[in-house]
Amino acid sequence: MTKFQLLGIPTRNWMAVIAAAITAFTTTLDIQVIAFGLGPLADAFEVDTSLVAWVSLLSLLFTVGFMLTAGSFGDRFGRVQVLVFGLMFTTVALAASAFCQNFTQLLITRLVHGIGNVFVVAPGVALIVGAVPKSHRGVALGVQGMAAGVGYFGGPILAGWALETLDWRALFYLRIPIHLTSILLVFLFLRAPKGNSNLPIDFLGSVLSMLAFGSLTLAINQGGRLGWDHPLPILCAFLTPLFLFGLIIVERSTAAPILDLQQLIKVKSYWIGIVTHFSTYHIQTGIPILSALLVTSKMQGNLTQAGIVVAVYPLARVILSPFSGWMSDKLGTHKMIVWGLALLTISTFSIGIFASSMNLTLVMLLLLLAGMGFVIWEPANQGAIVASIPNNVGTASSMVALSRHLGIVSGVTVATAAFVTAASKASGVEADLARPSALEQSAILAGVETGFIVIAIIGLVGLAVSALRFIGGTNSRSETL
Repeated sequence: MTKFQLLGIPTRNWMAVIAAAITAFTTTLDIQVIAFGLGPLADAFEVDTSLVAWVSLLSLLFTVGFMLTAGSFGDRFGRVQVLVFGLMFTTVALAASAFCQNFTQLLITRLVHGIGNVFVVAPGVALIVGAVPKSHRGVALGVQGMAAGVGYFGGPILAGWALETLDWRALFYLRIPIHLTSILLVFLFLRAPKGNSNLPIDFLGSVLSMLAFGSLTLAINQGGRLGWDHPLPILCAFLTPLFLFGLIIVERSTAAPILDLQQLIKVKSYWIGIVTHFSTYHIQTGIPILSALLVTSKMQGNLTQAGIVVAVYPLARVILSPFSGWMSDKLGTHKMIVWGLALLTISTFSIGIFASSMNLTLVMLLLLLAGMGFVIWEPANQGAIVASIPNNVGTASSMVALSRHLGIVSGVTVATAAFVTAASKASGVEADLARPSALEQSAILAGVETGFIVIAIIGLVGLAVSALRFIGGTNSRSETL
């Protein structure tokens, strides 16, 4: 008896794709909800914007530091088991966050969320690859990418409505039913072979990567808040290269490294793609944070409508994701990468230059253009990375995820630090008092303009690195992972 199929994929496998796509949705939804809610959270707990950024950063730092280790846990204990553990952990963390009584408690619950989130993110692509025949994986992964776009799109709308109608606690407890649904779908429809308990785990490399990236993030974040002559950012800036050096030594000598540095260095297309992935996700994360501050200021605190305006940015990803991979196959990945990143960077620069004078219609147009640039760039860059190492797709995929989350962490850190530094200078208040509710509109706009320009400059660096593909190379056409 022939099983019913849709686009060549059996129905049961489609349910597995949908279940995995929902986990992608929950991850991006969390990023956007927290990004939009940073300003109101700063006001609720009476802390400055650069400090409240750690509500997002603590979760992301654990995801970055233990990303590759979580992937090895999936190989060792089973990917479905690891995913279910992560979803349960994040659900508990969301519930705990909603009951926090002070800022310290909120940071602790977000740390717990980060521990669970890394086990949600790491096995996602591998689970889909295991559930869908090779000839149809592009369709399945496209669905997952669209689900991630829906999370980016829905996050500002949900956050704006929750903050306007309820309070900051709703940012967390309203998402618990989504997580419970994800757990149920994973239990019912995702199947994966048991892991290999004999595989080694690089614990020392994981700890060193966490310390290196954590100290770097703390240096950037607190340098903008406390001043670059303060002992804390100086100490962190000193420790960062030491931890990175230790990580390099350990990864070169261990039998099962979490980061294959030799492969990263030797293949030009590989490291160009990784650097570009980092810089572009830096912009991708900074835009919604700064846009929320900009639009809320112009709309005089109407959070629901502000959320709808900010959601315009990821709208292009929801609509165009199924077609962008097809375009890169037809036109070549290199051209798509440069065109997309150029459109994203120019749009971001334009908002930074004209933020004070432009109306909301123009803001929405530029956000839409920036989103189009991102969706043109993403599948082409991912395809170029994977194609550069055809015999080790697993390593390439892990590095894509790692560079993406490093960019997210850096984007949150730099965007908030740039905003606080410029806004506090414009208002004449201390940086630790630069909360949105305590600032005049002119100071908020000054901070937003500076933030957009800073993240756009990092986009220019990524654009320059991407152009290196045209030096001594060809415009290859590659399939997306």
